[in-house]
Amino acid sequence: GRCSKMLGMLETRLKSIHNYRVIVMTHMIPVPEFDVPKSYKGWGFFNGYLGSRKIQGILEKERNVDYCICGHVHFRKKLDKNNI
Repeated sequence: GRCSKMLGMLETRLKSIHNYRVIVMTHMIPVPEFDVPKSYKGWGFFNGYLGSRKIQGILEKERNVDYCICGHVHFRKKLDKNNI
């Protein structure tokens, strides 16, 4: 579907610029640590629609990504995960 197509485009783009250091900006959340906290009642269902863990896999695999800036929820967090 649409998600697979967008993930494929991200992966292709990162491969095409493999000689450059990259900052990825995405609206979708790539890691579970940025989900809405479970203490917010009713959000457990919506966390399934906030992003894709496959984004994290692509960013880690390509190894030219230094930073990923994402949105979709209104919680400000910083995370160092696998050198990204």
